[in-house]
Amino acid sequence: MSGTADAAASLLIASFIGYGTTTLGLSRPSALLATVAGPAGRPVFTMYGGTPSDRIGRARTFQLGYALGAILGGVFAPTIPKACPASPARLPTLIDVVDNQGMGDPVEITDHDSAWPREFAAIGAVLREALGDVAPRIDHIGSTSVPGPAAKPVIDIQISVRALEPLNAYKAPLERLGLVHRTGNPELTKRYFREAPGTRRTHIHVRELGSFSQQLPLLFRDYLRAHPAAATEFAQAKRECARRFRDDRRRYVTAKEPLVWDIVRHADAWAQSVGWRPGPSDA
Repeated sequence: MSGTADAAASLLIASFIGYGTTTLGLSRPSALLATVAGPAGRPVFTMYGGTPSDRIGRARTFQLGYALGAILGGVFAPTIPKACPASPARLPTLIDVVDNQGMGDPVEITDHDSAWPREFAAIGAVLREALGDVAPRIDHIGSTSVPGPAAKPVIDIQISVRALEPLNAYKAPLERLGLVHRTGNPELTKRYFREAPGTRRTHIHVRELGSFSQQLPLLFRDYLRAHPAAATEFAQAKRECARRFRDDRRRYVTAKEPLVWDIVRHADAWAQSVGWRPGPSDA
């Protein structure tokens, strides 16, 4: 954008944040929810707007996001992209919420394995026994939780707790199972654990019950489960991204970020139309 447009965008963002935190009563302006796109769908900036529990505020946030996009001359992509973007531009944090991956290994996408739900069930039962009432929810999230499409062969599990502190309330029982607490996790809305050494790759995401970051992976998963065609298109695009960036996981993650955002937009509209709420805990 030009300097004038940049200044206008900054003013609009500031106005939006003030509007969201006062008129809409949103709990915090740092809950990521909408991306304004510039020419050719290129992301320009990201806006944040409230918790998923505030459905009216969330709907108005999206309406305002669309309006700002129109003011700036940008458009939202009408459908989920079917190809890996050619020139990815990093939009921080969202990919970490819905599809968290380590950065050190080559990217591997495999055909769907019918054993994945059974593997989760076995791990989930052990976690439930260890955590008891400390965890109101234990859920299978991420790509392996969606039946059918290809995915990275990683079991992602979300443990929902009433509060992230005190840490030891869940850290101690998880470490007794051999799970490894990753203290360097940059996502401050969760605590992150990995599998015990020598066991199958498993990512454990501990998040606060009812928070934006806790509800988003569940909505993302449920939307793809309810829309197999969208899930297949997403998997095909990820395969292409993996082919191009197999040995550069950070670029792979960056490349698929716009794809994730498009699904989030569709998922939010779907949630509003069906009155979505998280179902029962998986374990």
